[in-house]
Amino acid sequence: MGYDDQTHAELGELLKQRGMEVPRTKKERVAALEEADASTSFMSRAESALPSWASVPVVAAVVMLVVAGSVTALLFGDSILGFFSDDEFDGDLIDFDPVQARAFTEGLLELGHPVWEGRMSGTAEEHATAQSNLDNFTSFGLAAEDNSYAVPMFEIQDEPQLRICLPGSIPLFSGIAPVVWQMRIDKKSM
Repeated sequence: MGYDDQTHAELGELLKQRGMEVPRTKKERVAALEEADASTSFMSRAESALPSWASVPVVAAVVMLVVAGSVTALLFGDSILGFFSDDEFDGDLIDFDPVQARAFTEGLLELGHPVWEGRMSGTAEEHATAQSNLDNFTSFGLAAEDNSYAVPMFEIQDEPQLRICLPGSIPLFSGIAPVVWQMRIDKKSM
C-alpha cells in the first residue's frame, strides 16, 4: 500500500490506530507502516480478506460438499438419471396365459386344509404345496431343489394355546373381561 501520497497527520493517525509509536518525520512514519505491513502474517491478511461468515470450518464444509457431490455425480450419474427417464423396458416379455395361471392358482388352493382352507407351517398341506411348486418348476425346465429341513422351532407338536393375562387394577380399564380366542372358525356354519 502506498503511504507516500498521505499527509503527515494521516500517517500519524494510522500509526496510532495500530497502537504503534509515532516517529517525528514523514519518512520514518512511512517506513514504520511499511515494516508493519511486511511483518503481518499471511493468515491474518487472508482472514481479513474473507467475509466474517466464511470461517475455516464453513469453507471446509462447502469444499467437502462440492467434492462429495462431484464424486456422487460421477459414480452414480447414470443410475440417478435412469430414475427420471421415460425409457421403455428393453427386456424380453414372457407370454402370459391367464387360463394356465388360474389353473395353477386353483390347484394350490385345493391343496389347503379341507376345514379351514389354509396351510399351517409343518402340516401335510404345506408339504403337498411345496411338492406341487417343485413339480411345476421342474415341468417348466427350471432348476429346483427340494430343500426341506426340520427346524424344531417350527415343528408344531400340539394344538397352539393362547393365554391372556388378566387385567390389573387400573381404574380406567377395570370393566374389561377376558375374551376366549379360537384359532379357526368355520365361516360356513355361522
